[in-house]
Amino acid sequence: AGTDAVTCSGASASLKLIGAEVSNATDLGVLVALCAVEITGSTISGNRGGGIDITNSNFTIVNNFIVNNGQDGDSGSDRGGVFLSSTDGKTEVFEFNTLSGNGIDTGAIGGSALTCSSTNLKATSNIVVSGGQAGGGGIIVGASCTSSYSLIEGVSVFPGTGNILGTPGFEDAGNGNYHLKTSPPSPCIDKADPDATLTTDIDGDVRPQGMGRDMGADEAG
Repeated sequence: AGTDAVTCSGASASLKLIGAEVSNATDLGVLVALCAVEITGSTISGNRGGGIDITNSNFTIVNNFIVNNGQDGDSGSDRGGVFLSSTDGKTEVFEFNTLSGNGIDTGAIGGSALTCSSTNLKATSNIVVSGGQAGGGGIIVGASCTSSYSLIEGVSVFPGTGNILGTPGFEDAGNGNYHLKTSPPSPCIDKADPDATLTTDIDGDVRPQGMGRDMGADEAG
């Protein structure tokens, strides 16, 4: 078994990762159970067992690059980018995140980018793509999980206001640059939730730069 980089458990426990880099763990990047967690402006990348696994916890996950986690076809890598499982009454915020290049074991149940078996998650303004890795598409959602104003890979029609399909238009994902292209323009530009109030992106750049905020962690300048 590998080693998780960051863990938090216990009903009275809390964890904040702000502007952090969590990378290259031999198991999960972040493992949380029964713990209040905030992850903002951070990069979760290259963790062999998966990026983030949260169970029965209050969470706020905003403005993060969650990329290249998990192992395509590797036994035991069953979490991909993000795995969320929670119950009624929890605070669940998942918005303005970029998920790409995450892999998952070919025998695992879930999506390579985001798996949600939560009860009341309302995700918005995210980019959720597999980046060519295995796992049956970018996103798997439970009956009570919804998504809006997000670019999502792996489904022909995804229920929810403002969701779009397509290629996100990263600057250079092959070399780890998940910022959005302005020429030709990414389809994610100006397409985030029009009611969002987030004022900065992962780099501290002001949102919005154009007619509206951009999907994902980066606000294209």
